[in-house]
Amino acid sequence: MACIYQRRENHIWYVTYYFNGRRVFRSLKTKDKELAELKKKELEVNIWKGLYRENRKINLEDYFQEYLKAIRYRKVYTNQNEIYLIKKFLRGRIKKTLSGVRARDIWRFLLEYERKANRTFNHAVGAVKRFFQYAVRRGYLDHSPCQGMKFKKIPQALPRFFTHEEYLRIEKTAEGHNLYSMIVTARYTGLRLGELIHLEWEDFNWENRTLQVLNKKKFDHSVKNYRLRIIPISDEFYQKIKPFIQESGICFMPKRDHRHKRPYTAQGPKRTLKYILERAGVLNRKRMGWHEFRHTFASHLVQNNVPLYKVSRWLGHRSLNTTQIYANFAPLYDKDIEKLALVGQQHRIDEQMRYTVSEQKNKLEYVNV
Repeated sequence: MACIYQRRENHIWYVTYYFNGRRVFRSLKTKDKELAELKKKELEVNIWKGLYRENRKINLEDYFQEYLKAIRYRKVYTNQNEIYLIKKFLRGRIKKTLSGVRARDIWRFLLEYERKANRTFNHAVGAVKRFFQYAVRRGYLDHSPCQGMKFKKIPQALPRFFTHEEYLRIEKTAEGHNLYSMIVTARYTGLRLGELIHLEWEDFNWENRTLQVLNKKKFDHSVKNYRLRIIPISDEFYQKIKPFIQESGICFMPKRDHRHKRPYTAQGPKRTLKYILERAGVLNRKRMGWHEFRHTFASHLVQNNVPLYKVSRWLGHRSLNTTQIYANFAPLYDKDIEKLALVGQQHRIDEQMRYTVSEQKNKLEYVNV
């Protein structure tokens, strides 16, 4: 049996009970006696049903090592970002045990991280939430200290995409450059940069005019969400890429590595594309790169009445909501808006009003007579 008592210094109710032959003291975190009684009864019922789990004092460092083993199956890049944020949180902690971490400790870290990093803390919130949710699943905690924490709402901006005129200027500037074929492929297929870097000529089926986007185990590369997909090849893209087609091998390689058959690293094409965009006169903001070609691919297809589910399948999205973010509808005029027009209605209303006025005049003349 459990019993409750109230401390004089803070007037908070506590509960004491025996579990596994050991006496346990716990705060009920309330000053209301009726609520304390309800919590005590709930505790007794959980112990009787075998649903009660005792919080063990686990060292945060030991738990962190266990968590690292649990997330080994995920992508290396994803883990690198998350591990960096969790390590930053652990370095600034005061508590040494997992159960000693409170919500105020996490909020303090998040606000400090946002101030120093000069960016939103949504990524940090997600990383810390997953860190403590795993402890709840393992039975180390009754509830996560992140419970109730919400992500910040960020005003959504329209995705940046290239108009036909802008893209033609980019293509003209890139002619003769080693990245020309890579830029053309990005625009006509909507591939991500990682997918472009690891693309091979064997992935193309020129007879069926299709492109397979596959996981590449030999390069230790996997498609985002691990979703394989097939993208159709347009005639215009085929004519532009035809001079560069080879029988096998990596599609886009640095000139110095043609002998060693090694693909690009991500930083090289990023820097070079920024230089090409600047020369083409379309670099109007700092964060512009390969992803803008993906936006261009989606936006122009949707604006030309291609069904959204097709575009979503070609982009490899799990949800149509994600595709709607990529596809920018704003610049197109839609004739359906003309259904709001009052043409023809105004004449009918004028006739009705004219008839009503004449009818009222007739009534007045009748009364006067």
